[in-house]
Amino acid sequence: MVSNSQYIKIVNSGNKDVLEKPVNVNIIYFSTLQEIYIQNVFRNFSVKYCVEGTMRYQIGSKKIEVPKGHFFFANKQPNCFGFSYQNDTIKSLCIDINPTMANEAFTLLKKGQPDFDNLLCGEFMQANFLENIYYAKHYAAGYTIQKLVHYLVNDPEEIKELNEEWFFGLTEHVILHETSIKQSLNNLRKVKLSTREETLKRLLKGREYANDTSLTNPSIKEIARHCMMSEFHFFRSFRNAFGQTPYNYLLERRLNHAKTLLAGKNKPLTEIASLCGFADLFTFSKAFKRKFGTAPSFYQHGLPEL
Repeated sequence: MVSNSQYIKIVNSGNKDVLEKPVNVNIIYFSTLQEIYIQNVFRNFSVKYCVEGTMRYQIGSKKIEVPKGHFFFANKQPNCFGFSYQNDTIKSLCIDINPTMANEAFTLLKKGQPDFDNLLCGEFMQANFLENIYYAKHYAAGYTIQKLVHYLVNDPEEIKELNEEWFFGLTEHVILHETSIKQSLNNLRKVKLSTREETLKRLLKGREYANDTSLTNPSIKEIARHCMMSEFHFFRSFRNAFGQTPYNYLLERRLNHAKTLLAGKNKPLTEIASLCGFADLFTFSKAFKRKFGTAPSFYQHGLPEL
């Protein structure tokens, strides 16, 4: 695997100790290592993505583990290090984002949108991103990163033309993601910020579980148990943070998936209803029409409602 892009540096056992790592620039480090120990690992704001193995970081006394297929927003801050000692090779991606460019992107995105009381001013200059680990496949930023990794591993010729626009695109996803996170934090009715942050981390874990299992129509109790919350606390906090109940969130995902299957025009309605977790065709049709304003049979064949 070789990359000729000026924005991508390949890190391995031969150059890990001598590679220069500038600050306040847009640059990507693709690492393939077995043993890692890096001081001042959060010298820039960066996105850390694990391709293989488990990435480990320490911020003061707090340890963070990022498993395969997950990413983590690393705030710019001192006295942090990354480490791992494993028999298997660890592959990871570190995307450093220039804070000047990121703030410019935020300024452009802010036009015509709610200000949220300037919640994001200086986000890339100080350590105030929620320290949480996200499953990449559920987020736009994660999809962008996974696409890059695919080309790095399978077809590096495709990324020779990587430029600043790619970083602007990723930064846009990051800013919109963080805007949503900050709004959810504000929506939680807790006094202490640390309590709200811990609650939101658990809710995000529950929401990711709901994303993965929505077609099986999991119970609220099951999702709450997965993120270690009581059923009532999960229900109430989810509704406050995300502006809809867990039931409506699951129903929306199932109906959107049904809409995708209907567009394929090659499955009977009863099969689609079953695949999307509905008990019968009547229940499915009623929910679909309430959501989209037309019956699934009409939608599937592109017909107007009678």
